[in-house]
Amino acid sequence: MRPTSVVDLGCGPGALIGKLLVLQGIDRVIGTEVSDAALRTAARRLHVDAMTERQAQRLSLWLSSLQYEDTRLVGLDAAVLMEVIEHIDPNECPP
Repeated sequence: MRPTSVVDLGCGPGALIGKLLVLQGIDRVIGTEVSDAALRTAARRLHVDAMTERQAQRLSLWLSSLQYEDTRLVGLDAAVLMEVIEHIDPNECPP
């Protein structure tokens, strides 16, 4: 079964999000990031201000951290963590 909703955890400037948005069958794409500046860069890179209403409804960019539970992510089909592990403090990980 192909996922219809995907979250890019730690999306940075949105490179993967742009590729996900062009795939048919993916109805919802979410990018999360701890940096508000990175989310603004992603929005510019993805031309959010020029998206049609339908395109904009498929995309969400959220300020969020992997270190805290985010109930908005419950029920999504797939999650991607690309180049994220090196930014996680091992002291903050459970044993």
